[in-house]
Amino acid sequence: MNGIFLSETPILIISISIAIVTASAVRNGIEVISRVNELIFPSILLIGIILFFFITPELDLSNFKPILADGLKPILKGSYLLWLFLSEIIILTIIIPTVKQPQKSFKSVSTSIIVLGIMFMATIFEIIGLFGIYEADNFVLPLLSVVRYIEAFEFIARIDPFIVIIWLGAGFMKVIVFYYCSSISTAEFFNLKSYKPVILPLGVIQVALSIILFGNIKELLKFVFEELHLIFLSIEVVIPLILLLIAIIRGVSGKTA
Repeated sequence: MNGIFLSETPILIISISIAIVTASAVRNGIEVISRVNELIFPSILLIGIILFFFITPELDLSNFKPILADGLKPILKGSYLLWLFLSEIIILTIIIPTVKQPQKSFKSVSTSIIVLGIMFMATIFEIIGLFGIYEADNFVLPLLSVVRYIEAFEFIARIDPFIVIIWLGAGFMKVIVFYYCSSISTAEFFNLKSYKPVILPLGVIQVALSIILFGNIKELLKFVFEELHLIFLSIEVVIPLILLLIAIIRGVSGKTA
């Protein structure tokens, strides 16, 4: 966002602002986080549906041809990274035990996965249908290019703020959830009675890493497409399988855990 909309704003100011807002939400607990999400997610969904409605008449279905020209292998390879991102849902294993009725959470989690999957597929459908696979591959932020393409009824144009709302809303919620889970995990690791004392130190680390790790969006995207999948695999597949194996060996069931 700093490189697209706030190019003159120091990244430190943006990082500190995000850290303050997210730390406040994390400190107020899971109920406040849920209430905020109840406001943000429907707004994002509504904006997404409106944008899809505007762009659909411009789609060229011939951009999807030839279908399965090289078989399923390229499709499975291309969807690999996307499914790793969807697998971030594994982080809910930290949140679910903190709710009052964790046994009723399966339906909500399943619904969330289905909705997110549909949103991802709709976004990819729009991008490919509008620009084609080769042109879309050259975009750094293809969804932003889709939004800038929209001109509805000859008086709605340059609706970039819509994509900003989506990015800010989704980005804030993702940071808040991960921030909350990391706070709980850190507190449990150090055997603390409350996770609140670790919120400030983790916030400082978060701000520092946001500045140190990546100098620009190209470095971030290179990391995402070339290295992040290895980290995702270890966190979302390897570690959970090891923990599951340990639980089976120790005879720990969901009821006794």
